[in-house]
Amino acid sequence: MSEYESRLNDYEYWPDLKRIGVLKRLHRIIKDHAIQGVTVSVNCADFDEIIRDTVWSRTFGKSYYGFDVRMILKFIAEWADEQNIHDPIHYVFAELKGQGNELDNIFRTCLKNRPIKEWMRLAGMWTKGLMRDVTQLQAADIVAYELNKRTVNEISGGKRFVRQSLENLAAGIYENRLAPLYFGRKELLHLIEVTRDGKPRA
Repeated sequence: MSEYESRLNDYEYWPDLKRIGVLKRLHRIIKDHAIQGVTVSVNCADFDEIIRDTVWSRTFGKSYYGFDVRMILKFIAEWADEQNIHDPIHYVFAELKGQGNELDNIFRTCLKNRPIKEWMRLAGMWTKGLMRDVTQLQAADIVAYELNKRTVNEISGGKRFVRQSLENLAAGIYENRLAPLYFGRKELLHLIEVTRDGKPRA
């Protein structure tokens, strides 16, 4: 997505009409086929203070990436409960340098705990793939790119605006089939509180 945005390589000479048309078509495909989406953002400074070097890192991880993965798994499990979905869920992750061990650790831990494994609908395996080869990852990358740009615009301190491409993508699905989750100090402390009380299952 970054190459498209920066007009690099294959996208260097695409005219605006083609760029806009292709992106709108991709947005429509995503909205026609996505069942449920979730995005997770965590305030790094708050995470470092409240989670990273505390006993809670055993539950929520020591890295931002690991925390985000855990929160996505938790959200999808809760969503599946609400939708009365019991079939196994096969998770596919982009192959990212340095993140493989974190994923392996998360899933090994979940698979060893039978109640957690069943709650998360884990089939006993997960997949890591290259972005260029896996269509689902490409769709997720488009959504992630737009929401990341929105986050940067929001916290930059400059003029806040919503990109037209994000408005097109989010129309009809934002907070309906696309759940934006943000964890700052308040949300992290609440997460710890409900976890201590035994309310969440992961």
